[in-house]
Order: sequence, then structure tokens, then C-alpha cells
Amino acid sequence: MKRFAIVLGVAFVGCSEQTPPQPFTLPPVPVRTAEVVVRDVPLYFEAMGTIASFQTAEVKPLVNGLITGVHFKEGALVTTGDLLYTIDETPYSIKVQEAEAQLSQNLATLSNAQKKLERYKSLSKQDLIAKVEWDELETKISLCEAVVKADEARLASAKLDLGHCRILATISGRTGRTALYAGNMAVSNTTLVTLSQENSLYVDFAITESELQQLPSANPFLEVYAAGGEECLASGEVTFLDHAIDPKCGMLSVRGLLTTRHIPLWVGQSVRVHLFVGKKDQAKLVPLKAIKTNQTGPYIFSVKEDNTVEVLTITLGPEEKGMIVVEEGLGDATKIVTEGQLRLFPGSKVEEAR
Repeated sequence: MKRFAIVLGVAFVGCSEQTPPQPFTLPPVPVRTAEVVVRDVPLYFEAMGTIASFQTAEVKPLVNGLITGVHFKEGALVTTGDLLYTIDETPYSIKVQEAEAQLSQNLATLSNAQKKLERYKSLSKQDLIAKVEWDELETKISLCEAVVKADEARLASAKLDLGHCRILATISGRTGRTALYAGNMAVSNTTLVTLSQENSLYVDFAITESELQQLPSANPFLEVYAAGGEECLASGEVTFLDHAIDPKCGMLSVRGLLTTRHIPLWVGQSVRVHLFVGKKDQAKLVPLKAIKTNQTGPYIFSVKEDNTVEVLTITLGPEEKGMIVVEEGLGDATKIVTEGQLRLFPGSKVEEAR
């Protein structure tokens, strides 16, 4: 028994001389970070808009008839006065000939009456002709002159209709799709093709009443972006504000003239409009993906000099091309976490992911 006690004593003495265990520390969390950017930020409203032509013209025939030719390619550029369509001239040419013949007949009648009046002048001076007969002759001449004027008007109308058989471009622009082709019957006042000017384009959009109150007095600058892209397509300025706000939606119609274009635009294209109202000087910006949200609002993880993180509750401002302005709460932070936030808590050690 004594020998067993001694052995146990030696065993306990050996354990007491071992080094105490070190406290466990978590390894650094791999994250991606970004620097806080400080610069001036333009302030703008964003709205959905539609590209509109500076001027459009619907080409319509003024006479009925069979189309004998289409003299343009769909989608081609044409200039004012270019021939677009021809309509069969035969019936209108016949009407011109008829009007010319009728005019010639009535001119002959008028000429005969005038010659008769000249012969009767000498007789009238000698009282060899009755006053009534003289008056009837003068009346006949007046009637013949009126008939001739009517014939001249009918002839002019017939020639005008004949000229309308050649349908010309009324403005310079790009042609749309033709509604009729050669061999179809054209009916007056039906649209054959639409011309759209492309040298200048508008963008139509709408703003709210609160946004209207923030517009500068001068013509605000605007930029146009594709519906799903970040590349600026065109820029210009506001040239028209509607005279009244639509009570149904509380929006005001606005039109801007695009004076500079970087990429071709199409009439009717849907775009995003940035309407600039000023700028924020020396704003602090962080990437959008750095922002997280909890019950208290948006927050970010700030990386301190010892590579530990702290949580900063922030107030956000306007967005700008993948970045967002932090209005309050950023303090002196210069580096923030953009990826890997799920494994972080206040005081976590971090390292840059490779």
C-alpha cells in the first residue's frame, strides 16, 4: 500500500509542473476592403424617359389612285423634295385636258361677245340699237367672263391634282416602313410613311412636384443612359416644362433637347434620365456592396489600424455609379469592408483576401 501512494504522489507532482494552456484565438477573417473616396458629387434626379424626334411628318396622298412606284428604301435618309411615291396620272391628266377644252370653248364665247360689243358701239352712238339689247350684251359678256374664271379655277385644280400624283418628302429625315407598295390603291389622307428628323432629338420624361421645387432657375443639364447600362448615351438641357401638374399622378411633363450624342439613339427608345440640380462638395463615398442593413438601419464594417473591425451605423445619401454617399456616421474611417461581412463581429481580426 505505501508503494502505491508514493507512485501516485510522483504522478501528481509531474502534472503540476506542465505549462498552463494558452487561450484560443480566432484566425483573421479573409475579407476584401476599399478606401473611402472623398470628392465632389453631382446631385440629380433619375426618371424614365422616351426618345422623341425633333420633328416628324406623316406623308399622306392628297388624291386617290393606283401607286405606280415607291422611290425610296425603308429606313433611308431623304431630303426635302425627294420623290417618294408616284400615283397613276392618267385620270388626272384627262381631267386637265377636259378643263383646258372647256376653258378654250368659253374663251371663244367670250371673245365673240366682246367683238359683237365692239360692233355695237358705233350703232349705240347713233341710237340705232335699243338700250335693252345693249344691256343684254354687256350682261352676257360679264357672264362669259365669270364662266372663264370658273374654268380657269377648275383647270388650276385639275393641274394641282395632277401634281399631287408625285408625292414628295416634306422634311429631311429618315423614312419608316411604307404602308403600301406599287400596285396598291392609295386613298387620300391615309399615312403612307412617316419621316423623322434625326439631327436633333428630344427626351420626354416626368418629375414629381417636390423635384420641381429643387430645379435651378436656368435650364437644368441632363444626361441620358440606357435602361440597363451605365454608359452615357447623350446629354443636353431642359427646354420645356409643362404649364400644369397632372392631378391624376402628381407629375409634371418635361422635355429636354439632346445637344450632344455619344451613341446612336432611336425614336421611341426607353432611357434613364439624370436631371442635375447641383452638387455636394467633398462628399464621402463607399461602394454599394459595403452597405449592410439591420433593424437599426444601414451599417458598415470599418477596418481600424490594428486590423480589427468596428460597426458604424450610418446615414446614406445619393447613389452615383456603384457608389453611395455617406452623410453621417463614417467619422474618421478610411477603410471599409466590401466582401466577407457574414463572418464578422465587432473586434474581429481581418486580413485582405488573396
